[in-house]
Amino acid sequence: MKRLSLSLALTRSAVVTPLLDGDIEVEGVDLVTSIVSPGDLFWRQLHHQEFDVSEFSLSSLLILADNGDPTWHAIPVFPTRSFFHTQILVRSDSGINVPGDLKGRRVGVPEYQQTAALWTRAALQHEFGVFPNELDWVMGRQPLHSHAEVTGFEPPAGLRLSTVRDGETLGSLVAAGKLDALIAYRSRNSGLGLGLEPNQSNDRSATEGPGIVGTETADLKSEGKLRRLFANPTAEGIRYFKSTGMFPVNHVIVIRDSLVRQHPWLPRNLYEAFCRSKELAFQRLHRHLELYAALGAVELGRVDDTKRALSFGLRTNRPLLTAAIGYAVEQELLRSSIVPEDLFFPSVLES
Repeated sequence: MKRLSLSLALTRSAVVTPLLDGDIEVEGVDLVTSIVSPGDLFWRQLHHQEFDVSEFSLSSLLILADNGDPTWHAIPVFPTRSFFHTQILVRSDSGINVPGDLKGRRVGVPEYQQTAALWTRAALQHEFGVFPNELDWVMGRQPLHSHAEVTGFEPPAGLRLSTVRDGETLGSLVAAGKLDALIAYRSRNSGLGLGLEPNQSNDRSATEGPGIVGTETADLKSEGKLRRLFANPTAEGIRYFKSTGMFPVNHVIVIRDSLVRQHPWLPRNLYEAFCRSKELAFQRLHRHLELYAALGAVELGRVDDTKRALSFGLRTNRPLLTAAIGYAVEQELLRSSIVPEDLFFPSVLES
């Protein structure tokens, strides 16, 4: 069988690195890989469908599925997860000390429909009693760069949502005292906006330059403008996981539908390759930590627990995806309640 040449675009994360680096092959496929920042990647896929296979926003895929868009379906591979609400940032002098203090405040978010914001709003509502319509929202992306231009998302009736003006950014509004808090905020120079997380990518192409969508450049950390709402985000993430049993996903892998009609074996082969990539990533991590484990500095059993928490496949992730869909309906990102199976190719539904 002649091998198929496909373009693949991802953001770099540990579980996909072996595939990106060519240490894992896809049976029957030669990959031409690109590493692209998430905002630019999703914009390029939504507007121009540039890549055959790519990482993709879960919330955008939900909205497209709800609209009956036939361009993309997914395989149940989830490259990144996080407890997104633990990353809420507040202005240092805002007087916001607990989630309830956010009520009535002006809160910035790059894209209202983005998955990290979806999970954050859900946590605020269901864990802390803070509802989306109790906040004043300011979106950092103007219409030209917004996912909503393609997905067709319209703000729910009664939601107080505005967009930054020309020349403004979320960072500049915080610096000017015009925003009280930020959700899903990333800056080019300092990751989360506080400089506390290392950049996930070692690739200059994925992090430098303004890109298409643009990246915040305000150095709010050194100016002391921001602090975390949750002083101990790890403890809050553990509490949330114990409370809900969920480790939220925000990205999924999509394949162009027209390709799969021609090559129905493709979703399964790609899914299995991503699974092998994750397995190799954890094998390498195990080997790296063996010396530390021998000294009692780490417990290798915790690595195995993490591997299970980062599971691929629909079977183990159906409750999580069902919850995400429910939250999207509740927040009026979706018009109707779809089911997880609507997102994926039939050949991977039993994974």
